[in-house]
Amino acid sequence: MSERVFVEHEEADAFAKALLAAHGVPKKDAATVAACLVGADLRGVETHGLTRLPGYLDRLRRGLINPKPKLFRNGSRHGGRRSTARTASDS
Repeated sequence: MSERVFVEHEEADAFAKALLAAHGVPKKDAATVAACLVGADLRGVETHGLTRLPGYLDRLRRGLINPKPKLFRNGSRHGGRRSTARTASDS
């Protein structure tokens, strides 16, 4: 098991964004993913936090995740708002 490293959440967020962007993920999308991963860690849900980043980066390198998917709005309505569908698969 590797040793834990503790950093401020801003540093972790910047690190994750930089790695994702270096793998071809647009900056805005990299910021969204990084915020979700760091947020999960801050809430104590480590299984869905930055621990997932190496797997995401590996899949990006191997072409298994599309770093620039076409995002679209689906037609369903929840609470009067349209929900946005985000996918990492080819659109």
